[in-house]
Amino acid sequence: LSKLATDKNQIVYSLLAPIAYNKAEETEVRLAALTLLFISNPVQAFWNRVALSTWYEPNTQVAHYVYTTIASKVLNKDPTYREVVTRAEAALPLMKPMYWTSHGAVKYVKAGYVENTRLGYVTEVSNFPGFESYLPSHHYVSKYLNIGPWFTKLFEYAIETRHAEKFLDNLIGA
Repeated sequence: LSKLATDKNQIVYSLLAPIAYNKAEETEVRLAALTLLFISNPVQAFWNRVALSTWYEPNTQVAHYVYTTIASKVLNKDPTYREVVTRAEAALPLMKPMYWTSHGAVKYVKAGYVENTRLGYVTEVSNFPGFESYLPSHHYVSKYLNIGPWFTKLFEYAIETRHAEKFLDNLIGA
């Protein structure tokens, strides 16, 4: 879906923005919609709207996810993401300040790039909260390497802990 989000960003925005902004929608559905919207290289108006929403968003998980996503994108040093960093920097002062916690919905993006060697990396970690346990319900990690003109995915994995909980329930017989 992330490839579709970058290739057809206007279509993705028109489909997912109503879901992301709908406060009656389930938290995980809204977080998934926001994830793809941030990937789709949205216009500055989107960044400003979600940044301002942290002040009045009743769902703290959604507000925390927006905060950690924008705040971590500001720290991104990879020159290929310069446009995204500029948009995030403009939206950062509009957000409600929050603490970074481990039990909330979070997205961290960390990148580094050394201009003279043309070597860099991008690491991305996303966690959606586990409402019945301390384990996140969804955990995603990816690592990309930038070597000269090549941008290569080193690894990527996602873990859905609900499947593990269902497996244990079936194993124990609960």
